[in-house]
Amino acid sequence: MGRAASRGGTAVTRGRLLDLRLRAQHLHPATTWPTADAAGLVRAVAGLQAQEAPAARLSARARTRPEAGLTAATVEAARVEARTLARAWAMRGTLHLVAAEDLAWLLPLLGPRLVRGTQRRRAELGLDEASSEHGVSVIRRALAEHGPQTRAELRAHLQRARVPNQGQALVHVMYRAALEGVCVYGADRAGEETLALIDDWAPAARPAPLPEPAAWAELARRYLAAYGPAGPEDLAAWAGVGLSEARQAFAQLLGELAEVRLAGEAFYLLARDAEALAAPLPRAPVVRLLPRFDTYLLGYRSRDLAVDAAHSRRVLPGGGMLLATLLVKGRAAGTWQTKRGRAGRSLTIAPFARLPAAVRRGVGAEAAALGDFLQEKVVLA
Repeated sequence: MGRAASRGGTAVTRGRLLDLRLRAQHLHPATTWPTADAAGLVRAVAGLQAQEAPAARLSARARTRPEAGLTAATVEAARVEARTLARAWAMRGTLHLVAAEDLAWLLPLLGPRLVRGTQRRRAELGLDEASSEHGVSVIRRALAEHGPQTRAELRAHLQRARVPNQGQALVHVMYRAALEGVCVYGADRAGEETLALIDDWAPAARPAPLPEPAAWAELARRYLAAYGPAGPEDLAAWAGVGLSEARQAFAQLLGELAEVRLAGEAFYLLARDAEALAAPLPRAPVVRLLPRFDTYLLGYRSRDLAVDAAHSRRVLPGGGMLLATLLVKGRAAGTWQTKRGRAGRSLTIAPFARLPAAVRRGVGAEAAALGDFLQEKVVLA
């Protein structure tokens, strides 16, 4: 099962396929998250990219109805107070904001594969298998004895234990410890991020393996619920697993899938979501202000359907950056940024073309919702 040309399924247009993806991502008016339950939303979208913690919170905002009352503080409280959310390395070995209960089965499934994938790099940094395992043990003990620790404090613990810790070596020891289910990010301390022991900080995230076939099926099911229509190649790229594993995961869901075709290529969604194929497309353009590194633009093998080639470098300028994006009908229509000033926060849009009046109204509504979420005044520049 793959993205090969297909004779079956329902033929769809690019607009319809993107409409379905907006629905799956809770970016569509019909599916925008209705409450301030941040953990429920994050679980529904199979995690949010979170190498920049504020951006992850803004991703939650873009998927929630303004009247729900979700704020940046609400999202952070779910992580550091209720601890129903956890920030940890997960899919693709990148930082994600994940429902803590989901991290419990995701780590045993993805962690060992991601750790093996960085073995050569660890060796280049002086971390052989013995020193890597020792480093993980040192971090586990330090967090158990001293509570959440900053990066500098963890470096000192590793230094005393004679574990390589300079440059990227420290990050790789932390990364391995997190993927082995030892730690997640804790509360910031004086502006510094900390790592905390999973057992103490978020017991719901404590590794609890599912039988592997069931875990693969669950991964594919969660992925399609949040990203469909998509294919095994997309799952492999999103999760950071092999294509053969992704195909096997899809194969376990054969009775649960519906197929659609775009220009002869096959895409799949959960059959329970296929009724949206007959739903009328929204009359007003769906406008969303996505933050940097938003998961909508990172969840597929290719961004070509959402980002026209002519504008690709304006969204992805290089160096691993993915800029904050103005999304219109599921496609990138510009970039945006905010800047704090004396009168509040100014919002500047850099559109790829002149924006129609309906889109400008949508931008205005998004700016107002952004201000409510951040609990500060946001003014369109």
